[in-house]
Amino acid sequence: MRGSIWLPAAAALFLGPAARAAELAPSTPTAARTPLDLMDPTFAPTLGHWPPSRVLWRTETVDGDAIWRAVQPSIERTARLDQATRLVELDRFGRKVDAELRAALRPADRLLLDLRHNHGGSVRRMLQVAANFTGPVRDALELIAANRVIMLAIPAPSGPVWPGRLTVLVSNETISSGEVLAGLLRRYARATVLGARTWGKDFAMRVETLDQDWRALVLAGRLEIPGETLHGGLVPDGPIPPALRARLVPPPPRVGQPGSTEGGRAPGERGPS
Repeated sequence: MRGSIWLPAAAALFLGPAARAAELAPSTPTAARTPLDLMDPTFAPTLGHWPPSRVLWRTETVDGDAIWRAVQPSIERTARLDQATRLVELDRFGRKVDAELRAALRPADRLLLDLRHNHGGSVRRMLQVAANFTGPVRDALELIAANRVIMLAIPAPSGPVWPGRLTVLVSNETISSGEVLAGLLRRYARATVLGARTWGKDFAMRVETLDQDWRALVLAGRLEIPGETLHGGLVPDGPIPPALRARLVPPPPRVGQPGSTEGGRAPGERGPS
């Protein structure tokens, strides 16, 4: 079984739920540019808005449930709201998130990227998602540590940059890499951000191996987007209009009837794959 222990400076113990593994490349000189493979374990729902000093993470035995979580789709739902508008609910940054998103970006004049339930994950994968809308951006994101600043770039996309209008939906359940993605798309893809202020987790952690069973997750630094404020939560451009919010609710399933919308999808729409 996997578990985590929080060790603040006072050495008090805190037992919490499982955390995801994370990796951070070795330290680099101040203001260095590096192809950093930064992973974000997303502890915000467990430990609040402020970063812990250290967390001990115990690895779990690989079983069927662990394998299922590893391959769980990143996109929860896609829908065609009208002839010009597509909805993509991106709830996580899984291993195949870039390929999933590419498959979901069918031709449309406008895309609604729903991040209202995105709790974060891999910063590297998040940056690859951003590239689909921004193209490559040098020094797009800063990781600010005690003695250095690491500049992170949005990489070149794996295909053409999506050309249509982009609206990003957020809420107070948009956390960590999810809210960073929203800020990057507003800054570099001219996206409109609608919804509620995000959670406000602007820090990331790195993993240090202790032995075969235990990992120590140590605060790596704060994430900052030039021109955006993540601390305290990303402030959207406005609320989701009631008419649009009503259209976001999936229709009830009509299982067994012609033209069934089982799973809340319109006929012909693709679910996670």
